[in-house]
Amino acid sequence: MGMTEKQYYQLIGTFLDVKVKNANQFYKAMKKYAQKELKAQYGSNYKTTAKVIRSEKLTGSDLERFKNECASYMRRNFAVSNPESLIPLSKIKDAYRVEVEASIKGRNGSDSETMTLYCVKTGGKWKVALMGDANFSLF
Repeated sequence: MGMTEKQYYQLIGTFLDVKVKNANQFYKAMKKYAQKELKAQYGSNYKTTAKVIRSEKLTGSDLERFKNECASYMRRNFAVSNPESLIPLSKIKDAYRVEVEASIKGRNGSDSETMTLYCVKTGGKWKVALMGDANFSLF
């Protein structure tokens, strides 16, 4: 049997060393964690920039393939039996694949990398879909 929504948030909360009961608390905890890590690595006055290199609207079968890949990712990496219970993939009506050059500069150094992000519209709001080793999230 797969992981329930409650178990998923408990697992993430354990990783972040905070209590996480819902998506809103999850996003706040992730933001705080990321800021702490960036301050430690780059210094407290770090600055980030992002430059869009190219974007492509996902339509039809490409959009469905993206949603299926998201669901498969959650099942495979987090033993989530019903990804829809965590993130409403069926409500994603618009999505873009966006290649971005992201940079960060601070007192302790700088870095830059090119990455592919997926921007999705769900519930009337645009969000960034992140798939990584530690989570799958819509920010």
